[in-house]
Amino acid sequence: LALRPGDSAYARYLYWLHFAEGSLMSLLLIALVLSRVKEAAASPVTARIRERIKQMLAFVDTELGGGPWFAGEAFTAADVMMVFPFTTLRNFLDYDLAPYANIAAYLGRIGERPATKKGFALGRELRQQAANDPKAEEERRKILFGQRART
Repeated sequence: LALRPGDSAYARYLYWLHFAEGSLMSLLLIALVLSRVKEAAASPVTARIRERIKQMLAFVDTELGGGPWFAGEAFTAADVMMVFPFTTLRNFLDYDLAPYANIAAYLGRIGERPATKKGFALGRELRQQAANDPKAEEERRKILFGQRART
């Protein structure tokens, strides 16, 4: 999933690998925090953050118009990093991707990958197990969040 420094797409790979956390996610997390503060709803800061999100999504959408993946023709770790803000985070922060056709097409390609299908199936299975056995889910959360070591 990593490109070598001599690869012609290496610069794009590095750019998008770090853009995910260094630019896009930092902005989205500010919006997420503000969305949890009732008084922030009418704030000009919140309006500015929302406008900046639109600008950033438009930029990402334009960049995705140049190839199937963020680094070009190859699926890389940059794609793994970039998919989270467009999928999982949207369960916690409501923002519209409808105006961004290239992002939508990208998510379609992601969804067709066998590893993605396998991961989503595993997630569905684990959620079903949790729904059927709340005690087991509580135990998994304790392990996941380091409240105690598994014995």
